[in-house]
Amino acid sequence: MLYSGKHDQTVMGVLSGDFDGGPVASDVFKRMIDRGQIKAEDFRILYRSQTFPTSSFAYAHDLEPKLRDTLLKCFYDYRFPAEMQKAFDGADRFFPINYKEHWALVRQVAEGSGEKFNKAAFDALSRKETEAAAKGKK
Repeated sequence: MLYSGKHDQTVMGVLSGDFDGGPVASDVFKRMIDRGQIKAEDFRILYRSQTFPTSSFAYAHDLEPKLRDTLLKCFYDYRFPAEMQKAFDGADRFFPINYKEHWALVRQVAEGSGEKFNKAAFDALSRKETEAAAKGKK
């Protein structure tokens, strides 16, 4: 099976017949419908997973505690403007999540497709990117 690498491209690939199907984040799919890019009735949903985080912000585990707490307070006190609330189905704020619990499904899906979200995989990707950057400078 081919994947486009981007949710919106996958949707458009299915619509055009380039792909028979593909995994797509529901929030991306809904925004494309809301913007009039696609029509829901042109698609058949075969499976819906449990919802997982659309995006997140993280901080280093060894961040100075006072700075960490100040940053967290800024995020948790912030309220989304009306336009953002509309884009995020009425959500009006950031809320705390943790990698172990809230990203478990993301890790499961990634690992099922051959990806790993661990230190070894991160280090390997970092080496690859560093090597590519070094080759580009020559």
